[in-house]
Amino acid sequence: MKSITEHEPAPSAGGPDGGSPPVQGGVPAGPAVAGLDSPPSVTRGAESHEGEVGIDWARLSLPREYLEEATQVVAERLGPSTLAKGMWGYAERRQFAFGAFVTHSDEDRPECCIELPGDTCQLLGPDDLLQLIAWVYDQGGKATRIDVRIDFRGEGLNLIDQVHDACERRQLCRCRRWTPQQPRTSDGSYLGRGVNLGRRGKDGSGRYVRIYDKGLETGESSPRTWERWETEFSKHAADQVAQRLIESEAWEQDAVAVALGAIDFRDWTGSASLDRRPRSAWWTAYLAGVKPVLVRVQRTPTNLNRWGSWMRRCVLSTLTTIAHEAGQNVEGIIDFLSEGKPLPRSDSPVVWEYLDELANALSAGQRHFE
Repeated sequence: MKSITEHEPAPSAGGPDGGSPPVQGGVPAGPAVAGLDSPPSVTRGAESHEGEVGIDWARLSLPREYLEEATQVVAERLGPSTLAKGMWGYAERRQFAFGAFVTHSDEDRPECCIELPGDTCQLLGPDDLLQLIAWVYDQGGKATRIDVRIDFRGEGLNLIDQVHDACERRQLCRCRRWTPQQPRTSDGSYLGRGVNLGRRGKDGSGRYVRIYDKGLETGESSPRTWERWETEFSKHAADQVAQRLIESEAWEQDAVAVALGAIDFRDWTGSASLDRRPRSAWWTAYLAGVKPVLVRVQRTPTNLNRWGSWMRRCVLSTLTTIAHEAGQNVEGIIDFLSEGKPLPRSDSPVVWEYLDELANALSAGQRHFE
């Protein structure tokens, strides 16, 4: 895989995207620290390490009429297949070497699916893999999952520690959940080490980030010598990323931009507006030369949508009519109906969905949203 290094200066702390020009083939890297159990209490500046960019997973969907052609395209790269039981509700799959397969049903599902896990992606290499993805789009298909990885190698890497500490300081933006990962054996030895950001599946944003010690996971190197940033894009977000990469004249730059742009780290000020929260200094250093790109997903109907629709039909029209005829404002009517008593705090998911929508709108510079 082609290695790329830094070329551009660090962006300023202000603005949603940092305000820097695109990197000319650059990946940032973090400061060094020694000792697995003793992360530093302060950031000691960024040092340059080589970053290797790649695609670590691809799931592609295309019309079923191209099943035989899809099977042949994969077979030309991986050899013959064997028949096996299908997955994800498909009737059967054609299993290839290195974990790849093409899964499909008879006529009851209008699409088939190509699955290319990490080992397959590494074997194919980025150029061949992007050509295969482009072929799927030429047939009217799309990506439904694509993972972009950035591997940092060197002595004393410290990205995991800095992400963990930043989450503790409430600097994490663009997702509400983070999970530290430190599985150990019964004798206390580490099996892995990392931080997961966001949620997968239908409750997620289509962007799920894992930062972990790849050397420790594989046993191929000592701790803090090989750390991986991996962003998993799914559904509509995966479709956007795949199109961006196959159309790019410098796919590594675009891959880095979307992978690092999936989340942000900004100093906690108590404000809901990201514009009022300066980008954290340590994250600015890591983004040196990179203009992060936030891939936004198309919103599907949620609790907030359904609740809002019900409110408009059944409540708001009545409230506004009463207020208009009585010459009062809506707040006065609500106070009357609640008999002047304070309303209890609600734990409904609608509250958090609204706050999430508000934060996304403010980060995009919108003054209002529907």
